[in-house]
Amino acid sequence: MQFIKFSLIGVLNTAIDFFVFMLLVSLNVHYAGAQAASYLAGMTNSYVMNSTITFRSENGVQNKAEIWKQRLRFLMWNGSMIVLSVILIAIASELFGLSDLMAKAVVTGLILFLNFYGTKKWVFAVKRAAEAG
Repeated sequence: MQFIKFSLIGVLNTAIDFFVFMLLVSLNVHYAGAQAASYLAGMTNSYVMNSTITFRSENGVQNKAEIWKQRLRFLMWNGSMIVLSVILIAIASELFGLSDLMAKAVVTGLILFLNFYGTKKWVFAVKRAAEAG
């Protein structure tokens, strides 16, 4: 069920991401800058929605320190996803000759599963009582 929620929220994140990307590319922003900005827009929506909907039950016992640690993990994980996606878009665009938009579509599909796994297992992971004590 979590993957379904994550995927549905991901559809909205992707719509935001693609809209911002297409807008910036149409304004002649290089694909790397457009990708970073558009991913950040989708990422912001992702954090808000996934922390309150998808992984809500796993987040129930957090104090302020844990919330800040989670936010830091989210930024670190998604920062790595931005870097990876820019590199993969560059490879798809420069080496394989795909258009910027097609390269972004292919890379977005590849990043989905990696992002879910890292988000579930690291970003929103909660120590169980047995592990914490």
